[in-house]
Amino acid sequence: MRRLAAFLAIACAACVDGGATSVCDQALVGDPDRSPLLEIVTRDDTGLRALADGDDAPLILAPQGGFVLLAGARARNLAAGAVQLTGWLRDPSSDRVLGLESRPAELVELDDGWASVARPETFGDFSNISACPSADLERDVHDQPWLLSLRVEDCAGRSVESEVRITPRCPLEYADLCTCQCDADYLLGGACD
Repeated sequence: MRRLAAFLAIACAACVDGGATSVCDQALVGDPDRSPLLEIVTRDDTGLRALADGDDAPLILAPQGGFVLLAGARARNLAAGAVQLTGWLRDPSSDRVLGLESRPAELVELDDGWASVARPETFGDFSNISACPSADLERDVHDQPWLLSLRVEDCAGRSVESEVRITPRCPLEYADLCTCQCDADYLLGGACD
């Protein structure tokens, strides 16, 4: 019992020592005294591009099936390196959330003073927001306006959130399958003719 008490006393002293270093040793991109800034980026046939209100956003056939929107970060006044991305679609008429997804990702510092997606050629550094098929859709996903939101948190706990109004578009090479699965009337597991 004395050993346990001694161990706990030493352990507790170490906890309040104040000499602990931060687990966030990643370089901050930007100004630590300013609020974080975020642009939502996606990947399409031309490469990485920022999304602005009113833009089309490509629905991409996911390796596991279904169609996703890729939402990545272009950020400033945050630590580059490991971040947590959380993305979702929101119906602007009902505020209903669709496809909430969160994952660790990596941002790299760019020459322009911003940090962005480390590996834009892969899915891994984007929030892969599952858009369709989805059970219990109130309206179609494709060719309809939706709100795309992204939240980024760095290793020091600094976070920023942004939202853009986008219109998801089906890829031409999978247009029939995509419009079928992204239709509000589609039943999960149903056939697409």
